[in-house]
Amino acid sequence: MRYDAHHIILDSGKKIYAFSGTIGLTPGLELTYGFDGFISEFSSEDFTSEDAQEVADYMIRQWQTFRALASTPSALEGLC
Repeated sequence: MRYDAHHIILDSGKKIYAFSGTIGLTPGLELTYGFDGFISEFSSEDFTSEDAQEVADYMIRQWQTFRALASTPSALEGLC
């Protein structure tokens, strides 16, 4: 998975709009993009189980990196 200015680009080549590369989960586990969009707006043909797993694996790695930074308070400057 990679990003351009305003899209998530999945390994399959699918592009999903995501303002500033922002993706997240709501408390109800709905996948969001940008600041006001929900991946559920796409059909299951447009966003597959494989796509969801790719995004989940990517976000897990991102949170693990963030957690590692949290052990060094000075590394968090400018991130929080």
